[in-house]
Amino acid sequence: MAGFNGTHRAKTSNRAQNPLLQDIAPGWLQKYRTNAPARVMDSFTAKDGTVTDKITVGDKGNYVNLDALVMDAASSMIAEWYQEDPELVVITGRQLMQDKYFPLVNKVQDNSETLAADLIISQKRIGNLPAVRAPYFPPNAFMITRLDNLSIYWLEDSHRRHIDENAKRDRIENYESIKQDYVVEDYACGCLVENIEILPAKSGGETVRGASALMVSDAPNYDGLAAAIMAAVNVAANPNEAQPEATTDAQTATESAPETPATKGSK
Repeated sequence: MAGFNGTHRAKTSNRAQNPLLQDIAPGWLQKYRTNAPARVMDSFTAKDGTVTDKITVGDKGNYVNLDALVMDAASSMIAEWYQEDPELVVITGRQLMQDKYFPLVNKVQDNSETLAADLIISQKRIGNLPAVRAPYFPPNAFMITRLDNLSIYWLEDSHRRHIDENAKRDRIENYESIKQDYVVEDYACGCLVENIEILPAKSGGETVRGASALMVSDAPNYDGLAAAIMAAVNVAANPNEAQPEATTDAQTATESAPETPATKGSK
């Protein structure tokens, strides 16, 4: 939890004010903000120089869908020698995963389309990269990196533990401490994109927000992919039916054509 949400280390942490352990230690995301700000995208600069503090995704937004945003980030903010690394993944939270896949299931569809949707969802990919859902990851952000690029270091012999039996309060008290740090092995092998906003979209005269906002722009592509998948499955299952029946049609046309009477010559 602290690895994704930690921003600083307080002398005395306050769990009530920092429920996501923001005051335990600077986490991996904060390390990128502090040590590699060039690899952090938290705003969008238009061609005319206008800067917005949000990265909008959806119809008439900065990006049409999340896939385009991930592809742009991977090709522009990660070092060239890491861009083709097969171990790259997209680390994100539950919210962005729902924003991407919710339009696939939020509609009545045939069993064949449902099967294709299940196949697409099972792939868990964003921008042609595997997606890894991490608990407690910020809801409006994602990180592209290798999983082994994020490490936890601890100092040897720094783990201390003391157990005290407090008879006055009828309990056993446990005291434990360790010196550890969240480390990014190579900042060039990753980037952070945050402040993502899913734009509302109008569907049938009604404004749709949240995950459904991507339905207008994403659904046609998903339907086309689902149709292509089912067509490929049908061809593989019934190869004979996929052959054109040109011979049969030609034969039928020949049999049904009327005979032309022969022309008699004159004497």
